[in-house]
Amino acid sequence: MEGVEWAPMAFSRNELAAFMRNRQSLTAPPGEARVLVIGSPDVWLRWKDCERYNIQGITKDMLTRMLAADTNEYRRLTKIFMRSFFNALGYSHYFEIDVQPRADFIIDLNQPVELHLYNQFDLIWDNGSIEHMMNINQVMRNTLNMVKIGGRIVHTQGIGDQTNAGYWTISPDLYLDYYNANHCDVHVIELTDRRGHSMSYTSPGKKTSTVGMLIPLRLLPVYYLRQMRADIIERMSRRSSKIRNCIRIPELLSSALKKRGLKSFSQVLRFLQHWVNIIVGHTSASGPSWGIFVVSRCYAKGETKYPLQGIYRNLASERYKSA
Repeated sequence: MEGVEWAPMAFSRNELAAFMRNRQSLTAPPGEARVLVIGSPDVWLRWKDCERYNIQGITKDMLTRMLAADTNEYRRLTKIFMRSFFNALGYSHYFEIDVQPRADFIIDLNQPVELHLYNQFDLIWDNGSIEHMMNINQVMRNTLNMVKIGGRIVHTQGIGDQTNAGYWTISPDLYLDYYNANHCDVHVIELTDRRGHSMSYTSPGKKTSTVGMLIPLRLLPVYYLRQMRADIIERMSRRSSKIRNCIRIPELLSSALKKRGLKSFSQVLRFLQHWVNIIVGHTSASGPSWGIFVVSRCYAKGETKYPLQGIYRNLASERYKSA
């Protein structure tokens, strides 16, 4: 997945960079700290990504990029890597919650979790999973119930114009309003593009605001050149299905060869896919264009509240005052 740098339900380069930028606020408290990951993650990292941060306990042989995904060895190494990563942040116990057999807790979070999981975890990481669950209200409520007072909740989500990637495309305002209404401090909300450029998000904009309107001036040239390039490729693809299919040939062949264990051929095609992606932009890749990284801290527990979105709450307040 050379072209995918922000990947839902995976630990890739931009997720790693976001964790490292916010390492101080995510370091475990003293004692036997416990971390829970919502969704069993894949690891899409290269060794040079890990070397950059000199993470203690991480070794090159833990990386799984050259393994077929549906194998026991892939699952084993992925779990070892993630456990080692969170150990480096001070968490001595690592757990996954998912409907997959590989998880430590095989639970459907669309339903209320059992009481024995309440107040058990110092850090909960939603690994791009909640958009794949229909009952998102219950998932958020479960997350608040399972985190300890003083514990952190982290969300990494892709946002973009994809179909069949999840039930929901989540606005950063959801986290901002939900956690502020439910006894949590929102420490960080970052928006990150595919190339790793990040910007903080602290308050809702106007209803019609787009990600492009939030981008700092220094990033505008890169952003709009990529948009123009993507538009050109999109128009070409609409006119001819042959062009569209040609763009995806390296990606599709690489995936097929990897599943059949032909690693050397797969490597060559992944290299070709990488350069195709550089030329044509995000239209040739399967990942979203932007990602959200959120860190909140729970400071109390109480009845779950579901606020109006900020822009409508302000309108309602103004109408009430004028009445």
